[in-house]
Amino acid sequence: MDDTLPEGVDFPDQDLWEVAVALPLFQTLTYRLPLPLRSGARVGCLVRVPVGRRQVSGYLLGPAREIPEAAIREVLAVVDSLPRFGPELVPLWRWVADYYQYPLGEALSHLIPGGGRAGETRRERWVSLRPLPEDKPPPKRLGPRAAEILAYLQETGGPRPLRKLRRIFPTCAPILKRLAQLGLISREEHPAEGPCPETPSPPEDPPYCLIPEQEDAVRTLAEGIRRKEFAPFLLHGVTASGKTEVYLAAAREALAQGRQVLVLLPEIALTHPVAAEFRRRFGEQVALLHSGLTDSRRLDQWRRLAAGEAQIAVGARSAVFAPLPRLGLIVVDEEHDPAYKHEGGLPYQARDVALYRGKLAGAAVALVSATPAVSTFFRARQGQYRYLHLSRRVTPQALPEVELINLKEHRGAARKVISPPLAAALTETLARGEQALLFLNRRGYATVMFCLFCGKVFQCRQCSVALTQHHGKNLLRCHYCGYEMPVPERCPACQSTAIRRHGVGTARASAPRESPPRCSGGTRRPASRGWTGTPRPPAAGPYRYWRTLPRAGWTSWWAPR
Repeated sequence: MDDTLPEGVDFPDQDLWEVAVALPLFQTLTYRLPLPLRSGARVGCLVRVPVGRRQVSGYLLGPAREIPEAAIREVLAVVDSLPRFGPELVPLWRWVADYYQYPLGEALSHLIPGGGRAGETRRERWVSLRPLPEDKPPPKRLGPRAAEILAYLQETGGPRPLRKLRRIFPTCAPILKRLAQLGLISREEHPAEGPCPETPSPPEDPPYCLIPEQEDAVRTLAEGIRRKEFAPFLLHGVTASGKTEVYLAAAREALAQGRQVLVLLPEIALTHPVAAEFRRRFGEQVALLHSGLTDSRRLDQWRRLAAGEAQIAVGARSAVFAPLPRLGLIVVDEEHDPAYKHEGGLPYQARDVALYRGKLAGAAVALVSATPAVSTFFRARQGQYRYLHLSRRVTPQALPEVELINLKEHRGAARKVISPPLAAALTETLARGEQALLFLNRRGYATVMFCLFCGKVFQCRQCSVALTQHHGKNLLRCHYCGYEMPVPERCPACQSTAIRRHGVGTARASAPRESPPRCSGGTRRPASRGWTGTPRPPAAGPYRYWRTLPRAGWTSWWAPR
């Protein structure tokens, strides 16, 4: 939906505002803004409005474009005068709600930190050492507890929150009061995340020069930023090819042009080192956003971006909605990672939202990966994305050799967990005195247990997924909800004891040797042809030997005509 009116057309009524309320409604509501509240009301402000007999929070999206026929009620209060987002984000919010079929007001309440409360920074008391004047001698008598507290403050070398001191030194309140009276410490109130440093560390220059491939990639990205048009790129480079250094240099170019930068990473653990590197290069104009922060800390970082105090946002997938009105560069690092897909509450794919936001903002979008998604690589081959390739490492280490083994060529070892080529490679590695790592994305001993006779697969009663066998505890376990049941001796559907396991887990791969298959009763499988685990039928009468595919739930079986 286009939120701009044709030139020369005014809003129908400047007193009426469109509000997205935090309710499961797919349409917005119209309210009248009282005269005392008009001075502090702007797009993105959090307000409190009446809906029916209750009061709910909502966000101002702009003046109403249509006058409803029903009676119009008034906005009760402006909860936060500082807008949480600007007019440039309203089309993005509308597109997200329409594309993913989710109520707009609920989407805003989930994505914007702080919910429906005012954006006041939480404050707490901090304790720090005070330097003694030269003409004042230090106190002669200090208790052992007071000496320990002073030594701890001197060792940490900075202000410490009072709550942490109380955790380390219980009942320290009277001692701190006495030290404050002596002038040895000071107690001040600061934001909960800590006092701002008086002298922020100056930005540093890059530690090394770029290689020619990196320079070409930076030059191409800088051209896309300067055009101020939507320009998607795929930055495809091998591991350790310096992709991070490329988008750091592109971010410097965006900041030089007065634009802002958004950097997305798939995991919270990756955001902190990347944010630290950005702070080392660009100082204190970096904000960090992810769900691992406390609510007050996330809201404080969000408000820094909304107020223009920070020009770079680094975070996980939810940071794609950060309030950056002059966005010039969007970086989606490890764009192939499935963690960019959010499935709880509002379902969205952060990579796709980043591309649409770049289109709205006229920004360059760099999708960065060593193994790009198939869809992304296909669009780059078709010319929809500009392709940037880094073919070699910037470090002296060589690329590892990768060999694909076709298991169809080793059908003789079908019952073995480790194929003959892998076993030979492991033997050679151990003979050289080296170590090896084996990765298998399945836990337990066997991934599926089923009945050979009727084909019943043992599933979780709550999740309807196959239960995993844990051989040591003789249990079947669901790895989704934790449901457990003992390994049954008979099939509950047909009462057969012909229960077989299928699939390989880490417990089976790490076993000293693969033991012969067992039935549920614990007896080893006889070598007689056609054995099924059930008592052999009587010898009298004709029988026929049936054989079908094991995947269908059947195997060798004697059955009467």
